Amino acid sequence: ACFVNCYSLEEFVIPASVTKIEEGAFEFTNICKVTIHSDSPAGIEKNKGLYTKDESTLLWALEATKDGEYIVPDGVNRIGRCAVDANRGFTTVVIPSSVEKIYYNDNEDYHYGGLTIKAPVGSYAIKFAKKHEIKYEEIQF
Repeated sequence: ACFVNCYSLEEFVIPASVTKIEEGAFEFTNICKVTIHSDSPAGIEKNKGLYTKDESTLLWALEATKDGEYIVPDGVNRIGRCAVDANRGFTTVVIPSSVEKIYYNDNEDYHYGGLTIKAPVGSYAIKFAKKHEIKYEEIQF
């Protein structure tokens, strides 16, 4: 569960002693800057996002382009709970075919309200968007 409810929280420092970051840990925050100690096994900050240390899961998108787009890097295979949220100004998320799982809970569908998913034709992300009635655009990667 997400217990932090601090919309004014915009920056967060994660020391080496933190060993894991739960999915959804930053829900109900506006965190757009994370400093994570390089020795922390909990994750890594890169590509304007917070990822698990092995870079397989997007835990939190930090910053969108000026057009509100976030591009998930190829190689990521899971988008975690609350990772990209329309309520934080994201309008579009570009998802590569490497993504095989996107966290979704019917009680939390507000995260995707107003978002457009751009993904390769026939990809998991397009099937996900269709299933949950999220706007989508099929693209060539």
